[in-house]
Amino acid sequence: MAGSVFQPYVTEAGVHFDGVHKCDIDGKVINTALNYMNIGDRFHANDLVCRITRPGAKVLYIADDTCAIELSHLSDIVGPDGRVYVVGQHEIIKSVDDEFGCLDKRSNISYIDATSYNPLAYKERIGEIDVIISDVDHIYQIESLALNASTIMEEGNFIIFIKAHVAAHLIYLHNGAIVPSIAIYEPDMRKLEEHQFDILHGITLEPYMESYGCIVGSYPS
Repeated sequence: MAGSVFQPYVTEAGVHFDGVHKCDIDGKVINTALNYMNIGDRFHANDLVCRITRPGAKVLYIADDTCAIELSHLSDIVGPDGRVYVVGQHEIIKSVDDEFGCLDKRSNISYIDATSYNPLAYKERIGEIDVIISDVDHIYQIESLALNASTIMEEGNFIIFIKAHVAAHLIYLHNGAIVPSIAIYEPDMRKLEEHQFDILHGITLEPYMESYGCIVGSYPS
């Protein structure tokens, strides 16, 4: 990997963010602190983000029990001609439904009760995917992402990889704010490249999410 594409993002001092807000009218769940889809300004690459999540896109979201925070944003972005497929085992989907029941009002969101380690089980149902978003806290997260990409993704399409490092080394200083060292995400980026992903951009999500990073790539490289 030639040089680091990972950059820390630090907001201006004094900016604060609300928690989760629910809306029973349109099924929207908003959390400004956890809105990965609002990354255009952070990447300074709006054209890249628009290519990745666009109206009419088919998105596979490898889910955890907080995925509802992003689902309504994705639903808005892909619009009525797009589709968001949420893959997760039953207890995860049930947890989302119990906490954010308004999401069943979103007609372009489909739930798939399955493990993401067996994409052949749902390949026929969803067909080829434009974007895969992986946001699960698991040791084999990259392997799961690579398996899905090789099974249900067209060449040249995109992945968004969310990674948490709870014990990140806080050594980067910017405008008085300490954020995780960008170096802690380099092993993940190298591992993604070993699985044929081409890393396009990466960024830490400070201060929105402590010790989290987001990597955007294409497949295959």
